[in-house]
Amino acid sequence: MNEMVKNSVESRRTALISSCNINDQSTLDKINDYFYRLEEFAKNYNDIMEFENAFASSELSSEYTNFFTSLMNNGEQEKNDNIIADEFKEDVKYHARKEIRHGVYETARDIPVIGEAMDLKNKFDLFNRFKKNKDK
Repeated sequence: MNEMVKNSVESRRTALISSCNINDQSTLDKINDYFYRLEEFAKNYNDIMEFENAFASSELSSEYTNFFTSLMNNGEQEKNDNIIADEFKEDVKYHARKEIRHGVYETARDIPVIGEAMDLKNKFDLFNRFKKNKDK
């Protein structure tokens, strides 16, 4: 096997093993099986670019990505779930506040004096925006 191709395969193995949470022998066996198949695939290429292009379009590439992702998430799922839940809560709060502000604004527009004052303020703000853009 070409030395550069071999280094490419080994760098993938090192990245997978060092970055992932591997809990059991079964997972390690799956990793070894995958890299055996990858090494067999890599033996067909003497040029690193040919190998990388062939690997990128092969099933082994998507299998590697899926394998890597599933192992990276192993043990991290609960942490990720909590982060997602917190982000969802913040998103709900943001949209609720936005809807409340919109409702208050729409209600205030219907009150004669307040609505007229709001319209006047909006026209004044619009005029200032055009004035700033013209001055630039």
